[in-house]
Formats: sequence, C-alpha cells, structure tokens
Amino acid sequence: MTARQGSGSARPPHTFGAMQRLSAITYRLPYSPASTDFLAHLRALLTRVPYAGTAPGRLQLTPPWPAGALPVTAFEVANVPSAEIRFGDAWSLGTDAGSWSPTQTAAALGWSTVGTSAPDATSSRAAPAAAPGHETPAAAIEDLANAHVGLSGSGNDASTQAVPDAGIGMAEFAQRLAGHVVAVDHTGMNLPAAAVPPERWQAIVHAVAGVSTFYRYPTGEPWLFVLPSNEAEYATDIDAFADGREPRFELVRDEWLDGPLWQFALRTDLSRPDLEAMFPDPVGAAFPGLGEVFRAVTVRSPWPGLQIRFDLYYSRIDAVTDRAGALTDWETGEWLVTAGGRIKRDDGSEPNAIETERVREDRRTAVAGNDLTQGVAADVRKNGAS
Repeated sequence: MTARQGSGSARPPHTFGAMQRLSAITYRLPYSPASTDFLAHLRALLTRVPYAGTAPGRLQLTPPWPAGALPVTAFEVANVPSAEIRFGDAWSLGTDAGSWSPTQTAAALGWSTVGTSAPDATSSRAAPAAAPGHETPAAAIEDLANAHVGLSGSGNDASTQAVPDAGIGMAEFAQRLAGHVVAVDHTGMNLPAAAVPPERWQAIVHAVAGVSTFYRYPTGEPWLFVLPSNEAEYATDIDAFADGREPRFELVRDEWLDGPLWQFALRTDLSRPDLEAMFPDPVGAAFPGLGEVFRAVTVRSPWPGLQIRFDLYYSRIDAVTDRAGALTDWETGEWLVTAGGRIKRDDGSEPNAIETERVREDRRTAVAGNDLTQGVAADVRKNGAS
C-alpha cells in the first residue's frame, strides 16, 4: 500500500516526551463459561481479519500499518472481578469503575513508576516529583481519591445491576455474520456522563493522551480516538495516511447512557439490504442520518451492568462494478488528524475534550469549509457515531 502525505500547510513538529508509550488496549473478561464463550464467538467472527492472532484464552488485533504501530487491541479471559479495559500495565476502566485508583492514574500519566500492581491508595509513600510539563492536576487527583462510583446512571456499583434482556445473543449474532467480517475499524468504550463528571473525564483524557496518539473528533463532540502509530509518529505526530491504521480505539462521554457500553465497529462484505435483512428491526437499527453507513446491533451482554453494541459497516465493493470505492479520509485517519488535531498532554495544555456549544459550532463551521472534508462528509458524519 502507498501512503499519501497529509494535505494543507505543514505543521511544526511537536515532541511528546519520553513517557512510556501505550503498547496494548486489552479487554479483560472475568473467568466464567460466559466469558469463554463470548471470546470463542468473537474469535470465530474475525477469522477473515488477517491481523487477528489467537492464542488460548486470548485474541489480539495487531495494526497492519505502519510497521511497528501500537497499541495492539487484545481480548483475554483474566482473573478480574468484572469486565474491564486495561491500558498497558498502568490502569483500567472497569464496568464498576471508580475501579481505577488515583495511584494507577498517576502511573499512567508518568507521575510514578508503573509496576505490575498499583500501590495502595492509602500508602503514605510520596510519589516521585513530576517531570517538567507533567505536573499533577491536583483537583483532578483529589476528585479521583474521594469519589468511587459505579458507571451506572444511578451511581450504584454496576455489578449489582441486572443484565438488560435486550438485543441478540452473541452466539446467534456470530452465526448469522460468520464469514462476512473483513476488518475491525475501531473498538471503544462509552462512559455515561452522569457518572463521569468533567474533572474525572479530563483526568481520563490526560491519562490516555500522555501515552498515545489521541485525537479530537473534528466537530467537537467528546468522541475521542486513539490511532495506532509507530515510535516516530508518537514522538511527533502522524502525517502519513493509508489503509491499515486500525483498529482504532474510541473513548466517549455519553450524555444519553445510563451505564457503560463497549462498542465494536466492524467492516463487512455485505450491502445495506443484506444487513437489514440479517438484522431487522428491532434487533438491528439505523441511527438517524447514519443508516447509509452502518447497521447497529445490540448484543446481550454476559456481564452485569455493561452494554454491548456492534456497528456493522456496509461493503465498500460496488455491486455493479464489483470494485472498491476510493478510501475516505475517515478510513485512513487523515480527517481525525488534520481536522480534529492531536490532544497534547506534555505541553501543559488542558485536553479540549469538552467544548461549549459555541466552540463546537465554530468547529463545525471550520470543518465544513475545509477542502479536506469535501466529498466525504456523508461518510465521515457517521464516523463518530458514538
């Protein structure tokens, strides 16, 4: 594949320091027959994805491009009390969250040494002095230290919530879709805004931005994306764009959710009529304005308090010409990089992850006038479908 350089004026290089680079984003499933079954069905679903590697109890998606790109995305059955997403070896976002401690977050930000386990939050041992440009936001840490709420709208531990009887079972979902998934565009986690106040959200954003190439959604919504990158790109920024920079990871602060949600966006070889017939209402759904891009399917979760959604992209192969359309700036990541911009952590700036409606509208106007997005707006509108 041939990379094409980003359009527009050249940007000065920005150095992102020497913090430990995020190597893996791992979906960890608690030991149980239900978790084992879910992983087996997911593995079967992704058999046509060339960069999906399997091992006993584990599935790993390694970005095919560029060489050396990180993070990988992995799924594994692990000795954890509830389902969680682990960022490297530093910290986790659990479905009973509040499950990530201040010390774990500090480690992820480079404020203390990352070990195999986090120090006790009550320990009197002082954290090492912060490196220049990595000062601890005291208010955020105080908030994290004093608050421990579940990721449910009620504020209760999500592990006490009943699994909603909605959607389709994972076994049937995988059986219907078998052989039709060709790539994984992105995975992600949606956090309910009611359980994640702005200060905590900013602390999470800081943690992720400090160890990855992390980008804003260009129209200003809190739909943020980690793009896989190699070491040089992590140190400066991404400026080459081609097919294969996947899977991405999306982090969302969602005003409408009453509990956490895992989302998986899969590219298929099926047309819209095919997917509508395979997953008719109410099993499948088309989000307003996004029905031309993907079909959303809710899968029943085997883990209390966690919702699961698969977004199934329609085939890029034209049914008449039998040829693939040109790659969009969404698929290559160029739109996020050039129109959204990287969230910088080490220069002392606050991640602009929550914007006022006025700022959001200004960004929408700017994006609408950007030649980069012309001709692909209909496609990329989705693409933040959170």
